[in-house]
Amino acid sequence: MKIRISNLIDTMSKEDILDLFKKYGKTANLRVIPDRYIAKNSLIAFVDLLDEKKVAIAVRELSELVIGGEQLKVKLMDEE
Repeated sequence: MKIRISNLIDTMSKEDILDLFKKYGKTANLRVIPDRYIAKNSLIAFVDLLDEKKVAIAVRELSELVIGGEQLKVKLMDEE
């Protein structure tokens, strides 16, 4: 299931982002783009979490995480 993570600091690498998800199982299709809608430099990431049972846990726990003084914004993407 696809998860959207925003408010990531721009110094985070793809490996750093994948490390956030290690305890929730295997991931696929990581895509990272700059967030062009806010003034500061930040990133948005989209990742598929393969263990559907852990998606809600990942969204809840990662939403509470603060990295580089910024609280992550994490949500489940609607399936189309």
